Amino acid sequence: TQFALTVTLLIGTIVVYRQLHFIQDKDLGFDPENVVTFASYGEYGENYEATRSELLQNPDILNVCRAFPPSSGFGGTTNVDWDGKEPGLEIRFYTDMGDYDYLDTFGLTMAAGRFYSRDYPTDEENFVLNETAIKLMGMEDPIGKRFSYQDREGTIIGVVRDYHGGSLHETILPKVLELRGGFFVCVKFRPGQDSRILGFLEGMWEKSVPRFPFRYNFVDESIANHYATEKRIGKIFRIFTVLAALIACLGLFGLSSFMAERRTKEIGIRKVMGARVGSLVLLMSKEFAKWVLMANVIAWPLAYLAARKWLDGFAYRARLGWE
Repeated sequence: TQFALTVTLLIGTIVVYRQLHFIQDKDLGFDPENVVTFASYGEYGENYEATRSELLQNPDILNVCRAFPPSSGFGGTTNVDWDGKEPGLEIRFYTDMGDYDYLDTFGLTMAAGRFYSRDYPTDEENFVLNETAIKLMGMEDPIGKRFSYQDREGTIIGVVRDYHGGSLHETILPKVLELRGGFFVCVKFRPGQDSRILGFLEGMWEKSVPRFPFRYNFVDESIANHYATEKRIGKIFRIFTVLAALIACLGLFGLSSFMAERRTKEIGIRKVMGARVGSLVLLMSKEFAKWVLMANVIAWPLAYLAARKWLDGFAYRARLGWE
């Protein structure tokens, strides 16, 4: 029982850390690094273009947009229509909101067509969708097709590659990227300039919005918070695994010492008869090796089932192979 629990915990710890590494290495479809967000109060909301221009004068700032950072999707509506829609087909679409600079600020990439542009005044009537939406709609060549979203009609001008705005616990939803300035100002800055940028932004904030304290969030930290529970589980598993392994090894040491003490005369006679140390160790190990083997036979399927159950909570997960 002791060895079975130890092996189960050990496998569980490996699976948890493999999934955490999978999350860290997963391509999210956008770049959350070095992006700070804060509310668009005061001049940021009332005179955004002027404050945006002032922000961009800082050489450490690469891009600025007014948006909601990439998310799992806001709202949700089935009030959607398009060219060639099958009768009775009902798909719930979700919204992400951003302005013309949303694509460059978050490093999104286009799969087809183009993103919203200031060079096209009519873009406010058009739509950019993600790949999942196009697949569910069954469109092979969506660019230029009619699309209606919440009774607002326009044309599909672009398809953005799928991105994981929310947690990897959730599947990517069909989205419409609406050309609307969100509640937050999102600032993309050069790597390694965190403190300088925060000092600069705080100075501008005190000048533009003196009534409120400067509160901000880093997008990559917000994403990491999705997996705070998994990180805590990983730490707990690691502690319990070390303790269980230590207790199991102490038990194994005690058992082997007891057996050696009990068979001292036998070992002495075998040594006199020319037995090697390796053969004596093998002889002693046989006594409890079968119990260790049996513990593994019990632990492996239990750990596999528990790991599968836990990983089922992720829409995107590490492969659980035989090894």
